[in-house]
Amino acid sequence: MNERQRRAQAALAADLDNEPESMTEAAQKIYAERRRKEERAKRKAEEKKQRIYRTLMRKAGITSRKKHLDHIKDSTASDRMPHGAVSDDIYQNLIKARKFDQYNRPTKEVMSKEEMKLKEVKDSLGALAAQLSPDKEGAKGKTFKPLVTPKWVIGYKKEEHGPPGLAPPRNNVLNSEGNEHHYSYDGLWKDGKPHGGGRYKFADGCLYVGVFKDGKPHGEGKAQYPGGTVYRGHWRFGKPDGEGKMTYHTGQIYDGQWKEGKRHGEGTLIQPSGVTYVGDWYRGKYHGRGELTSPTTGYSFIGRFSAGKINGSGALVYPDGTRDTRDWNQNNGMTFKECIEFALAEKAKDAARRTQDRDAAFAVRLAVKLNTYVESVKETIALKREEAALEAERIRREKLAEQKKRQEEMREKALMLLAKSADDDAEDIVTTKKDATDEI
Repeated sequence: MNERQRRAQAALAADLDNEPESMTEAAQKIYAERRRKEERAKRKAEEKKQRIYRTLMRKAGITSRKKHLDHIKDSTASDRMPHGAVSDDIYQNLIKARKFDQYNRPTKEVMSKEEMKLKEVKDSLGALAAQLSPDKEGAKGKTFKPLVTPKWVIGYKKEEHGPPGLAPPRNNVLNSEGNEHHYSYDGLWKDGKPHGGGRYKFADGCLYVGVFKDGKPHGEGKAQYPGGTVYRGHWRFGKPDGEGKMTYHTGQIYDGQWKEGKRHGEGTLIQPSGVTYVGDWYRGKYHGRGELTSPTTGYSFIGRFSAGKINGSGALVYPDGTRDTRDWNQNNGMTFKECIEFALAEKAKDAARRTQDRDAAFAVRLAVKLNTYVESVKETIALKREEAALEAERIRREKLAEQKKRQEEMREKALMLLAKSADDDAEDIVTTKKDATDEI
C-alpha cells in the first residue's frame, strides 16, 4: 500500500466517525453495510434466545408457548426504555441485585477489586476489635483476662442470723455477693456492687480509676477512653459532675465545672487552633457572660452568649485594639466567625459609604472649581478678544493715517509737479514771446 492509498484509507476512517448525513458516498456505503451486519447479528441473537425460551417452556410442560413468546419477542426492550433520573437509578439497582441471568440460571456474585479490598479491611478491623475487647473472645480464640478483685480485697459481710430454728446463720458471704465474676473490676465492694476505690475496665476499653458508689463512678476519679480522651475530676452517679478537666483526643481541653456529664457552670475551653473561651456554660454550650479569643487572627469578643452563640450586648475587639460595642442579637445569634464577618462587612459598607460621600463632595468641589475656571476662561477670552479688537482698531487707524499721509505726500508731489510744469510753460511762453520780439 503506497502513501496515497494509506492517506485515502485514513480519510475514510475519519469520515466514518462523522454523522451519516455529512459522510461521503463511499463512507455512507460502508456505514450502511456495518449497520446491516449489526442488525443481522442482533436478529440472530434474538432468534437464538427465542429458541432457548421455547425449549425451556417445552421442557417445563407449558402448552401456551406462543402466547408467552409474543410477550418476549424483544428481550432488551426494557433496557432501551427511557427512564428518568430516579427511575434509572432504581432500575440499575434492580439489575445489580439480580441473582439469576436472563435464562434463569443462578449467577455467581463477582466483587470488584475495590469491594474486595473494602471487605478485607472490614474483616481485619472486626478481628482487631474482637482482640481489643477485654471481655470477649478474640478472633483466634484468645480470651483477654479482665480485671479481677482478689477475695481479700472484696472482704466478707457480717454474719447474718435468720429467725431462730428456721435458718442457719449466713457467713462467709463476699461483699460482691458473687458478682465479681460479671465485672471487669478491681477494687472495693458493697452489697454486690463496686463501692469505694477501684479500677473498672468497660467493654469498649474505657478504664476508670477512682471512687465508686452503688456500682457507679461517684467522687474523684480518672477515665481514659479508647480514643485517647482523658477526664480527671469529680463524678456523680456515673457522669462527670463538679470540677473536672477533659483532654480530648482531638486536642481540645476543657477545664471547669460539669453537670450530668455536660459542661455546665464556669469553665475554659481551648481549641487546637488556640481559640479560647472563658466564661459561663449551660448544658454543654456557651451561655451567659464570656470571652472568646483567637490568637491567630487577633480578634476577641467579650459579652453575652446564648445556646453556644454570640447573642446580646458585647464588644468585638479588633487586632489593633479598637472595640465595637453594640447589641449583637442578629438572626438568633452568631458564631465567632459570623460575628467577625458581619463586623468587617459593616466596616466595608461604612468605608464604601464614606468613600462615596467623599467622592460626591469632591465632585461638587470639582464642579465649583470647574465652573469658576470656565468663568475665568470666559473672562480671559473676552478680555483677549477686546484687546484684539482694540489692537485691530489701532492697526486699522494707523493704516488709515499712513495711507492718508501717503496721499498727502502724493498730493504735494503732484502739486509740485504741476507747479514745475507751470513754471516751465511760463518760461516757454516768455521765451516764445522773446523770440517773437527778436524776430520783429
